[in-house]
Amino acid sequence: MIFSGIGYLIGVTRPKTGPSAPATISDPTSIHSQKSGQQSPALPEIKPAPTETKPAPTETTPAPTETKPAPTETTPAPTETTPAPAETTPVGDHESALRAFLAAPTWQSRGKHVINPASVLPLMEKHAATHGEGPIDTISIQLLEVAGASHIFKVCTPNIPTGFPVAVILTDTGPQIDWESFLGFHDDHFRTFLEGPDKAEGTFDLLVKPEPETPEDATSHFLRYRLSVPMPDRDVVAWVRKDSDTLAKLRAIFSGSGGLDAATVNRLGETGVPLALRLAKRETNDGRSFVEVDGIVSLGWAP
Repeated sequence: MIFSGIGYLIGVTRPKTGPSAPATISDPTSIHSQKSGQQSPALPEIKPAPTETKPAPTETTPAPTETKPAPTETTPAPTETTPAPAETTPVGDHESALRAFLAAPTWQSRGKHVINPASVLPLMEKHAATHGEGPIDTISIQLLEVAGASHIFKVCTPNIPTGFPVAVILTDTGPQIDWESFLGFHDDHFRTFLEGPDKAEGTFDLLVKPEPETPEDATSHFLRYRLSVPMPDRDVVAWVRKDSDTLAKLRAIFSGSGGLDAATVNRLGETGVPLALRLAKRETNDGRSFVEVDGIVSLGWAP
């Protein structure tokens, strides 16, 4: 199972809540204060008085400003040594938020740690009514990577001991969790869909990559893409209609002109590009079941 690299699009590409992007970090060594470059004035030419034994007093008394440098020359600007607090976010803050989310005894207390609570809390209440409440059991929690404002953790549970990714995203109110993405992996929605009845539909966070084309594709009304989630034994070849807007968008994405550059697409090629897709289970004329991609909801998995 490969988690590496998917964090690039979990919390960076399509933020729905508007989490604040981390401030650009300035190298303190590259900041220089503007010190005063005051130049000592030249002494005027003094003509001696007629009496040779009485020099003018100004010849032996230097101007006070010549020996007193401007105080700003030795006092660095405070910003040179004090980094802005927004430049870094401790890993512990994200992990603490995740652990509090998992340990919450009720859906209301868990709701304090989710993104978009206004729209998500009713879904959490509905889920609690059918699945019960209480802390979410875990075997382990491991930090995988830091991607922009997101920290990606692998959470292993008794039902999914191999683990699944959970993005903890820094927002204006602190690190929070995308409930819908978490629930999709924790409750294994994609496997339930694949093993469930025909005519089922749903939206899923998936890893997507095109299948190699074959001679038969030339006469087919569809092209094929492989869909999976970052857990083992959960993948399927899905079909996309050639005359659909969905195929045009997929082709643009994988050619490097649909929101990602070609270098990023190539880097994600081994695991697949994270996309949220609408899927539907269909039947062929002779009764065989297949999965069709009905649409692209978003590029990336962020809420």
